[in-house]
Amino acid sequence: MLGGPYRVEVYASGRPSTTRPIEPGTDRERALADWLAAHGTGWSTSYTTYAPGTRVVGSGFTLNLLRDGTCVLNHQTGRDGEWEQIIQRLTPEDVRLLREALGEE
Repeated sequence: MLGGPYRVEVYASGRPSTTRPIEPGTDRERALADWLAAHGTGWSTSYTTYAPGTRVVGSGFTLNLLRDGTCVLNHQTGRDGEWEQIIQRLTPEDVRLLREALGEE
């Protein structure tokens, strides 16, 4: 489960430019939780290092949305505190919905 509380970190040229919380109980939090729940499959393991774009940080995970629509999820696996990195290439509609949930309409 990829739970909150959530915060959004936007990077420019590899450096953080803005950070903002997604307030608990808001429509934005529900939209993000719904998006995460709807994208539980279709991921592939990746060992590549990715520069940050727009990151969502939650409890035990980070989600990095890149400009080309690649989504990189790093999350705790529950096995001795280990982390796993998986990626998924999003459709333009999925990118739009995620950006909308993050307040980047």
